[in-house]
Amino acid sequence: MLAETKRNVIIAPHPDDELIGCFELLYEKPSTCTVILFKDILDEIISEERIRESQSLGKHLGYDVIVFDNPISFKNIVKNELPWKSNETILWLPELNEHYHHSYVTSLLFDLKKTYKELTLGLYTVKMNTSYTRKSKYSDLKMKYAYTFFASQKEFFFSNQHVLIFEGRVVVDW
Repeated sequence: MLAETKRNVIIAPHPDDELIGCFELLYEKPSTCTVILFKDILDEIISEERIRESQSLGKHLGYDVIVFDNPISFKNIVKNELPWKSNETILWLPELNEHYHHSYVTSLLFDLKKTYKELTLGLYTVKMNTSYTRKSKYSDLKMKYAYTFFASQKEFFFSNQHVLIFEGRVVVDW
């Protein structure tokens, strides 16, 4: 599988999106993963508590978590740092959906492919309604980690358990 041999950079507009959409990848190959979080998206501040929760899971599983001020600051770094543009990197973005944070971040970063043809892009789902969604082989473990590391989101996870049972990622090829 392509994701197994590449460096995986997972863009998470909300701390916990990486768990919902890319848990199998983070669990199986943590040393190949970096999760990117943002303090602010469209002038909406992401809580420090949620960022700490995400960092705590990263530390536990052994992958890097980098926090940027906002998606534009990340895009500017990507433009200037060659390793991020390597064909050895898959930039995992949340699928475009009705959540405006996901749509904004994905649209903003998708256009990097126009400039850097060698960059591989992938999409992950947090809505679980795509053709590439399937039952996660680690759904019980994913559920345990969600409740353990994302205490601020327990109510959300309790009422949306399907996001912990299923998972979906697809490499975009064009």
